[in-house]
Amino acid sequence: MTTTQHDQRDTADNEILIAVMGGTGSGKSLFINRACDSEALKVGHDVQSCTETVDEAPPFELDGRTVRLFDTPGFDDSNKSESEILRIIAFELENQFRQGVHLHGIIYVHRISDVRVGGLAKANFGIFRKLCGEKSLRNVIIVTNMWTKVTKEEGERRVEQLASMEDFFKDALDKGSVMMHQKRDTVESVREIVKAIMKNHPSPLAIQEELVTESKDINQTSAGQEVDKRVAAVMEEYERKMKEQLEAAEEARRMADEETRKELQEEREKNERKLEKLREETSTHAEQYRMLQAQLKAIEEEQRKSMAEAAAERSRMEARLASASQSQSEQVRSRFPRRGPPPQLSYPRPPRALVNRNRFPPGHPMSAENRGSWMPIPGRPGQYVRRYY
Repeated sequence: MTTTQHDQRDTADNEILIAVMGGTGSGKSLFINRACDSEALKVGHDVQSCTETVDEAPPFELDGRTVRLFDTPGFDDSNKSESEILRIIAFELENQFRQGVHLHGIIYVHRISDVRVGGLAKANFGIFRKLCGEKSLRNVIIVTNMWTKVTKEEGERRVEQLASMEDFFKDALDKGSVMMHQKRDTVESVREIVKAIMKNHPSPLAIQEELVTESKDINQTSAGQEVDKRVAAVMEEYERKMKEQLEAAEEARRMADEETRKELQEEREKNERKLEKLREETSTHAEQYRMLQAQLKAIEEEQRKSMAEAAAERSRMEARLASASQSQSEQVRSRFPRRGPPPQLSYPRPPRALVNRNRFPPGHPMSAENRGSWMPIPGRPGQYVRRYY
């Protein structure tokens, strides 16, 4: 999903945008499905990744506000390299930032059932930290899940260990991140965590400011440099393995163990192909992202042209309507010309002698001199009525 699939929208006060990140198989999609109270996102049950793009889940209403959750692939994705995953996430974040859309926060999901925290998990969280930046860590909530797979005492002991690990969660917690625990796999439990992020003020991530405001290449960003260090370490490990396999294959040849030699040779060739792929990926990483940016700019330019054409067409339509209205008015005036104001009629003033304050001449039954007098009732001899005026 990309934001260009939606109308350009601002993060209004009643709309909450949250990204959900974490390692492959950590339960990100399951968390989002519980929050949405739906099964919109595919949930994996093995080490194979089910999320290969940034997917927006169906929005839902919570406390009178609309919540939108974004599912992201993990940096330890089984199908894509860390550089590819960074490009996918960075491209979506840059697209949102250019359209004035800011995240209210990020939920980082971690399995409490993991017996130990390996180097891969630490490396992934290190890339995540660089992607967010120091300022945005205060909008991060670290969520532990899968509590049903451990006892209460064991889970609490692991929480203390996670919070105190210098090269894992401790530094982020010291910078303002919060750790919460999804101990029950229910809609209510998950939405309590979402409510905590709804209180945040939306702010840009470090990678968004680096790509847009500072116009850096993706390999020049803090997250890009962290990925490059990770890839360099993996390449070094492949080279070490290949050297050991070559020595072992030579030893097997001297011992006339042809089967072992072939197996070692095949393993070495596999590692060599992986190493070559990483080298190619590293060399073209920035160029591939620039191609994505060019596609985004082309889409934005096409949208601007469409909007300008629509506005011009609307102006032309309004002008035609105004012209037609004026023409119709002129036709009506030509068919029914105005005849001027109506003539002023004059009435002669009555003689002054006939005018008194009661407007009746003297001697009239209703004049002032007959006020209050008894007047005969016409047609009724001998009957009178008193007149009051």
